[in-house]
Amino acid sequence: NAQAAIPKLEALHQQNPDQPAVTRMLADLLSGAGEADKAEPLYQQLLAGDPKDPNLLTAAAENFLHERKWTLAVQTFQESLHIEPAQADAWSGLAFAASENGQYTLVLTALDQRARYLSDGPATLFLRASALDRLHRGREAIPFYRKFLSEAQDHYPTEQREAWQRLNALRQ
Repeated sequence: NAQAAIPKLEALHQQNPDQPAVTRMLADLLSGAGEADKAEPLYQQLLAGDPKDPNLLTAAAENFLHERKWTLAVQTFQESLHIEPAQADAWSGLAFAASENGQYTLVLTALDQRARYLSDGPATLFLRASALDRLHRGREAIPFYRKFLSEAQDHYPTEQREAWQRLNALRQ
């Protein structure tokens, strides 16, 4: 249980504040437990000691996603991917952060890069369709909305409603 482990790791971290492995475990646990605001300074401490670790940069960027700090997430994912481009999860995170930040061309670039490592699923199909749509490329968006709807299987009700609305609007 993550909630039970957090106090133990916090105590261990207080005893060993300069131990990166303990700090990283605590940061990851806090971030995953919905306490991204507490994890952020730990990631910053770790990055100060190892600013070129792509896995650490990606973890910090994912934490920024939890905090809804889209611009910082985009920048941090880009730093990580500059060092190590073969990170499908980082490309996914970058696409999501860029979408939330209104950077739709970057969304498409990130999804194209991600597609080199993983096939599209419902979430990435919707991201691609909505990015194309927001870039006024509706004709290109339509097949991605359709494919999203065929694969979503009621797991994304909000996005499915939006996809149906956009398809109806684009048909007119």
